[in-house]
Amino acid sequence: MILAMISRYNKTFYCQKTLSFGEDSILGESEYGKSETRWTVFQKLARTRNHIFLYVGQGTAVVIPRRAFNNSTQFDEFYEFCKRKTSRPV
Repeated sequence: MILAMISRYNKTFYCQKTLSFGEDSILGESEYGKSETRWTVFQKLARTRNHIFLYVGQGTAVVIPRRAFNNSTQFDEFYEFCKRKTSRPV
């Protein structure tokens, strides 16, 4: 039922994207355009068994699936990298 509600106008949202993670920002690229998001914009970092969530807002996040990594060690190391980049100085 959910798939029936996905509009063809959302093609830029549901397309293949490549993300590059740098020291200052995340660069995103798809067939429709490029974007840059600075680490300082992320409000919350969360993790489940199969995903890492970098929240931009209360209901909006960059979602990175575990399957994007070759093994669990890479997944864990990436989460720690995100934790360092999103932590706020006290």
